[in-house]
Formats: sequence, C-alpha cells, structure tokens
Amino acid sequence: MAFMEQYNIVLISAIVLVSPSVCEALNQDPYQLGSTVVVSGNELNDTDRQALLEFKAKIVGDELGILHSWNNSVHFCQWCGVKCGLGRQRLTKLDLRSLKLMGSSSPYIGSLSFLKVLNLRDNSFSQELPQEIGRLGRLRELELRGNFLGGEIPSNISGCSKLTRLLHGAQPASWRNTRSARPLVKLTEVIPESLGQLTNLTLFAAGVNGLSGIVPPSIFNLSMIKTLDISSNQFHGSLPSKLGITMPVPFPLVTGNLQKQQELDLGINSLSGVIPPSLGNLKMLNQLGLNHNNLHGTIPSSLGKCENLVALDLSDNNLSGNLKNLGQLSVSQNRLSGMVQTDGVFENASATWVQGNNKLCGGTPDFQLPSCEGSFGSVYKGVLEDNGTVIATKVLNLFSPGSSRRFMAECKALRNIRHRNLVKILTACSGFDYHGNDFKALVYEFMVNGSLEDWLHPSFDSNESEESVKKLNFYQRTNVAIDVACALGYLHHHCETSIVHCDLKPSNILLDDQFIGHVGDFGLAKFISANTQYYSTSQSCTFGLRGTIGYAPPEYGMGSEVSANGDVYSHSILSLEMFSGMRPTDEVFKEGLNLHNLVKAALRE
Repeated sequence: MAFMEQYNIVLISAIVLVSPSVCEALNQDPYQLGSTVVVSGNELNDTDRQALLEFKAKIVGDELGILHSWNNSVHFCQWCGVKCGLGRQRLTKLDLRSLKLMGSSSPYIGSLSFLKVLNLRDNSFSQELPQEIGRLGRLRELELRGNFLGGEIPSNISGCSKLTRLLHGAQPASWRNTRSARPLVKLTEVIPESLGQLTNLTLFAAGVNGLSGIVPPSIFNLSMIKTLDISSNQFHGSLPSKLGITMPVPFPLVTGNLQKQQELDLGINSLSGVIPPSLGNLKMLNQLGLNHNNLHGTIPSSLGKCENLVALDLSDNNLSGNLKNLGQLSVSQNRLSGMVQTDGVFENASATWVQGNNKLCGGTPDFQLPSCEGSFGSVYKGVLEDNGTVIATKVLNLFSPGSSRRFMAECKALRNIRHRNLVKILTACSGFDYHGNDFKALVYEFMVNGSLEDWLHPSFDSNESEESVKKLNFYQRTNVAIDVACALGYLHHHCETSIVHCDLKPSNILLDDQFIGHVGDFGLAKFISANTQYYSTSQSCTFGLRGTIGYAPPEYGMGSEVSANGDVYSHSILSLEMFSGMRPTDEVFKEGLNLHNLVKAALRE
C-alpha cells in the first residue's frame, strides 16, 4: 500500500500488515493520518520507536489488527496511527481513536518528548493515567473520552504547559446528551490544583465522571478557556454573589479572567447558593448550564448583558421570582409561538426584539403583533418513553379568557368520537404543575406534516430556495377538502349527538404523513339535537362570536346561534382559500369585496 506524505515532499512505499480498509480510513482523514515522511536513514532516533513498542506491549486486545504494523520491517513513522514531524523523525501525533484497542497506558509514553497530540478516544483503555504524562511539555491535545480509565488526573499535569484541549469524560452537553453516554472515563477524587497552571487551555471537558469535592480556584485563572464542562459529577459548594463562578473558597472575579468563556456547564451537580450577578460579565458566553443543582434565589438581571447567550439551562433548581428586572431580551428570527406578556422587559419594545417569530401574539401595541384572543394554548411535541410514540401536547393557556370552558368542551366533544379525518386524542390531563398552578393539557397523535395553514401560507426564510418552500399540488388540495367534508359529515350525521365544530380554518386542519386531512381543535364545538342541526339552536351563544373572523358565517356576528350550516359555510371559505391562495382577511378585501365575490367574478358564467 502506498502512502503519500501530506506536503508532497517525499513518497514512500511499504507493506503494512493491517486491514487495508482500516488504514485507508485513517489516511483519508488528515486528522488521523497514519504515515508521514522519512527524512534520512542515517539519523534514526530510537527513543520514540522503543516507547511505542512499550506502549504496544500494554495492549491486550487488538481486534482490528492495527498494531500488526508496529514491527521492525518498516520505520515507526509508517506505523498506523503514527505521524512524525517534517524536519525530524520524531513522533508528533499518536491518533488511535475508535480502533477497539484494549489495555492500559504505558509510563513510557512520557518519553515521547515531541508529542503534540495524543488521541485514545473510544477504546477500552483501563487503569489510571501514568504520571509520566506530565513530562510531555509539547503536548497540545489530550483526548481520552470513551475509555474506562480510573484514578486521578495526574497532579503533575501542569508540566504539559502548552496543552490547549483536555478531554477526560463525556463530550460537552452541546455535542452529546451526556445522560445517555456510557460511563466513559471514571475518574475519582478531585480536580488537581495544578490544572490551573495550564494557561493555554481552551477546552476542559470532564463531564460524567466520579469527580467530587470543590472545583479548584485555579481553574478560573485560565484566561484562554472557552469551554469548561464539569457537568454530571458530584461537586458541591455555593456560588458567592460577589464572585463570578466559585465554590466556598475565594475565587478570582469573572470580570478579568474568563472574558473569553464561550461554554460553561456546571449542570447535574450539587451546587447550592445563588447565581452570581457577575456572570453577566461573560460577554462571549453563548451556553450556560446550571441545571439540576440546588441553586435558589432569583435569576440575576445581569444575564441580559450576555448578548451572545443562545442556550441557558437553569432547570431543576429552586429559583424563584420573575423576569421583570431583565434589561434586554433578543429572541428574534426564531420559531417561537404563544403569547408575549406585557410586563417586565416586555414593557419596553425598544429593549426587546421578537421579530421573525410569526406565531407570537399579544404584547404591547409597539410590538405590532396579532391579538391572542381566543388562543387556547401552546402545542409541544414529545415522545412517549415506553413505546416511542410521537405525540402533540396542547397545554391550556391560563391567561386566555374562557380557556377552561374550551378545555371542557373539547374533552366532551372528543370523548366518544372516532373518525379517520379527526385528530385522534390519546388522553387528557388536569391537575397542578410543580408550582401549584392549575394545569390542563390534551395529548394528541402527532401530525408530521403540520397544519394546512403552514402549507397554504408558508413563512419564507431568506436562506431558503423557492423550490424548498412548502407547496400542495391541485390533487392534494382537492383531497384535503374532501377529507374535511367527510369529517363534517360524520360530526353532523353519525355521532350520537350531532356536533358543530364552529371553528374551521386552515390552522385547525392537520396533515399526516400521507397528507390526509384531520380536523382538530374542538374548543368551540357545540352539541345540537338532530332536529335543529340545520337551523338556529335554542341555546344562547355564551362565547359571543363563535369561530374566527373571515371563516365564521355573517349571521354569527349578528347574534344568530350556531348550526351545522355554519360549518358548511366555513368549509366553503376554506375551499376557496385552498384554491385561490388568498385568506378571507387579506387587506385587498375591503369596500364590499370579499373572497367569495372575487372567486365568483373570476369564474366564467
């Protein structure tokens, strides 16, 4: 097998007694390049070769045969996983990641004095790291995740003065769900104080280990650190209010030393006390995890100064208070939905940015958002753990007038009805949340293609091409119109007591993976007797105007009571909208012009 040196200086050929597919994979990836240049046969340095052979001697399992190439038939710079420097025959990189090796680390690894990268990730190395690691003064990256190493981090780790990346445990929470990770590196005891002397360190990840005690103060002197992940351990202590990130001993202030911090994850520990306001000095912070601790008090308003913060997890603590003192908030250009409040930071539209979230409503008039009146609640996607069923959970909006009555109406309407064109309800929930507040929710079968509204009037993203925008063809639109008509026929004629939906509109028509239409949201539904279903019922209208403006029949606005004819009218408007592409409430419809008249004028006699 031929190996080409990366900079096209020297071409060398050798027979490698390893699985060709493995070596080929290693050499296709520059980060895993397994062979490099041979400079001169007269100036061999045997130190690295001997150290590698001692390393090999500690390997008791080599399922892929990787180390078969580590023999005297070829120069050690040609061995798989080995890379040497250009100017000398000295080992600079040992990359053995994901090669199913089993064994322990040899203390002779400390003889690799030119080593810059040591990557043993995702193997089955066990026992503890040798203290000789601290002799690697040129080491810049130490990657040990995905093994079964134990013991302590070597106390002389400070000898690796050029180390920039130290990864001992599971990946940071932003890269992997640490709770689902295998117990990768199981360290014990505490983080050594000497770790704080690694002034070039930019990444330290030791999540999902058996670490305990307090975090050494010196860690927060790491002026170059960008990612610090010590989550899912057993650290304890408090966070003093005058210190940036601290345990019970005096730590340096965040204001000076951690300005470059980008990710800070202290979640899933036993930290107590309050969240220090000085965290707001971390201008570059984009991810902060303090979840699953014992923190109490209020969320400091200074977090609003972290202008680059995109992920904040404070869940599962004992925090209290509100966000009224939050100075600035930017959640623009997301996919947020629901009602914007009118107090706290939301009182000042100039300090709050919510643009680009087309499903938000409410707020002060300065936000120019649509009204939330009649909004029943928010819908959340979830997965049932026992069988993996994907569900949609609609949670009651307690701030919406009449929401409790809508909840009861929907429960009553859906209790005994089953049809292929109705959204299937799985269960209903009524009780209290963990704050003691009233909680009501409905759990539905999830509709993978969303609502008809999303397909008739998709929101455009500046980064999307025209071809990628959601579109329904003529036959799909026709079939959905038929599906809705079938659902109405069932509700009006085949239920034990006839049901009038009262709120047919595109957002209440959901589409499954086959684009079959399902009618949902029965919050305004009304039961009527069979002999009154096509004319006004004898019951008074307790909700004012039933339905949505533009889709509700005109007589509803004049005080007439609901009937099945109202659903027929709404279906007609819905059908016109589906084939014209225009909403009945578009601005063009004024001065007597409406969607019905527009379509009628466009059709030939």
